[in-house]
Formats: sequence, structure tokens, C-alpha cells
Amino acid sequence: MVFRFLTRSMVWIALLVCAIGSVPGAESPHLEEVGVAFVVDGPSDEIDAVISLCKEEIRVLTKSEFNVVYPEHSQRAADWTLDGARKAVHAALDDPEVDLVINLGILTTQVSCCLDDLPKPVISPVVIDAKLQGFPMENGTSGRKNLSYVAFEDTLVAELKLLRRVVNFKKIAMVDNGNLLSEMPEVSLVAEAALAAEGIDSVFVS
Repeated sequence: MVFRFLTRSMVWIALLVCAIGSVPGAESPHLEEVGVAFVVDGPSDEIDAVISLCKEEIRVLTKSEFNVVYPEHSQRAADWTLDGARKAVHAALDDPEVDLVINLGILTTQVSCCLDDLPKPVISPVVIDAKLQGFPMENGTSGRKNLSYVAFEDTLVAELKLLRRVVNFKKIAMVDNGNLLSEMPEVSLVAEAALAAEGIDSVFVS
């Protein structure tokens, strides 16, 4: 789990640096400002700590090339609902002071990765299972302009099949954090069908 977290972090930070470099004017020798907005599912002390760590990593990696700024009013926290996440994402995309959007939530990631048109670069490192969530994929990328997300090939179904090789089971209960199932019921339905095809009976509990 630690390796996966570190790998995911390194991958999305690399994507971030590339995305910043693609912002018009970012290659200026005068370090033209690049506005970055973090968009999260809801207010949380834990996510605030993660954002602080991300900002420090971004500063270290880009300080000699870009002047990255975080307009205070441009940082968006939804209300732990899909509708709130949708409003927060669109507000960041429409904000003229924001050049790059970073989603640090499952719901905000769901919204962004399902949009057909993104007017500015968006990075989403918080992905459960890109296939189950219906995210676009094309030759190892999203295939969609301005969209980058971090996902691994070992899907939920593949991981449970591997677990079944260690502990033989026919039914499994999966517990969410209290709001994901109600906000994204179609994902649990797709997951149930995919697991059923592998002979695994599943129940999702919130």
C-alpha cells in the first residue's frame, strides 16, 4: 500500500510538472505566474495537510521554472455530494485566475473525468477503478485533451481475484465512507456485475 501511494504520488507530480509546462506563457524566462486550484470533495483537516504537502512538493520541483500561485478564493471545497463536486469543479474551470485544476477527491475526480470538454489542464490522482468508473482510456492515456488521471492496471476485480487465491470466499462485503454509494450508485452496480461474472457475490455497505 505504501509503495502504491508513493508511486501514485510520483506519477501525478510528474504529470503536474508537464501540465504546468503546457500552460501558455509558463515557459517564460521571467517565471510568469501559473494559477493552480485544488478542488476537494469537502472540508477536512486531513485533506488540508495533504494540500500543504503537495504545495511544498510543487514548490521544490518548479521553483526554478515557474512561479506557481494559489489564488485563495480559487481553492474549492465541495459539500461531500456529487452535485456539490460538480459545482466546485465548474467554478474552478471557469475561474480566469486558474490555469490548472488539481482534484484531490473521489467525487471531484468523477466529475472531471466524465466531462467531454475541459478548457484547461486537469489532474486527478484519486481514482478507485478507472474502468468501473467509466473513465476514458486510449493507449495508456485518457485520450481526452487537458485530462490526466492516475490509475493502475490492477483493478478492483483483479485484486479481489488475487485475494481469493489466498482466502477462498464466495461473498464479500465492501464498506464505503458513508457517501460514495449514495452519490455514485452506478459505480457499485457496475462493480457488482463485474464481480458476479467472476463468481463473486458482493454487497456494498454504507
